[in-house]
Amino acid sequence: MTAPVALTPDDLAHLAHLARLDIPPDALESYAGQLENVLVLFEGLRNVDTSAIEAVLASFPDLTLTPRPDTPVPSLSTDSALAPSARRDHEYLSVPRVLKGSAGEEG
Repeated sequence: MTAPVALTPDDLAHLAHLARLDIPPDALESYAGQLENVLVLFEGLRNVDTSAIEAVLASFPDLTLTPRPDTPVPSLSTDSALAPSARRDHEYLSVPRVLKGSAGEEG
């Protein structure tokens, strides 16, 4: 079993920033340890022998996957598609920046 990478509070702060999570600085060390424990448990799943387990679809012998015909249908208008959005920029959905831009600014 390979050990998962140790998570530092700085790693968790970075992940929290990317996920737009507001984790208090005094909780980062505790949360990093808890998340590391979860990753260890998931790593243990790699060692589970699943060779004798039947594939899920094989459990349904009467199930037939029939592709539907590829028939063109009219799509939504731009206004209809964007109507439920909170913000829009002309004909586009507007969302907060998540990744760094080309100039290196934070999202």
